[in-house]
Amino acid sequence: MLDFCSVTYGTEAYAETRRRRKMDLLRIIKDLVEDKVKIENAIAMLEDLQQHAVEIPDLPKPKRKGRKAMPPEERREVSDRMKRYWANYRERRGVLPSV
Repeated sequence: MLDFCSVTYGTEAYAETRRRRKMDLLRIIKDLVEDKVKIENAIAMLEDLQQHAVEIPDLPKPKRKGRKAMPPEERREVSDRMKRYWANYRERRGVLPSV
């Protein structure tokens, strides 16, 4: 492609350069108009959705993290199981219980 500054006025090369620039501008304008139509359609669809929107109820709060709540009887079972575990552990290791 010819450089616009190096082309002298009145030559055929200059006319070709002007035609190319004009074609480029026409293509750019056409592309922008197509984009504008797409954007207008998207806006219209979003406005339609907004008019027919249904209110979304609040989501329940997430459950707290950490230890789960344990009923007293389950807590007692865990306590007894851990007492047996540590008693066996001390027995195997030869450690005397501290009381």
